[in-house]
Amino acid sequence: MRILLTGGTGFIARNLHEQLSPEHDVTCCGRAALDLLDAPRVLNCVRDGRFDLVIHAATYDAAPKHSTKDPAKVLENNLRMFNSLVYSAQERIILVSPYFVPDDSMLYAITTAAQSGIHVELF
Repeated sequence: MRILLTGGTGFIARNLHEQLSPEHDVTCCGRAALDLLDAPRVLNCVRDGRFDLVIHAATYDAAPKHSTKDPAKVLENNLRMFNSLVYSAQERIILVSPYFVPDDSMLYAITTAAQSGIHVELF
């Protein structure tokens, strides 16, 4: 199975990569390799890579409690990353985040993806 795993430099993605790579073709991307805020680039990556599964384990700010970033911007950018990936999904997407707080646009994206036959899982 071809898997795109986001959040490549983070704890969750590193451990998932270690567990999945012996049996699957895993492409693990950090922010430097794939800016998830660039929706057209994400769409091209997912389509060109012909991934069977996307596992989204990235976050715009992994330590919001200690961050100097604007909390509203952190939330906005995390939602934009989710939306970019959901709208790019071809067959299956797994969203992994302790910060998942969907707004109406995210709920619409997930619902639309599921109704179009894309397998969506949230963790």
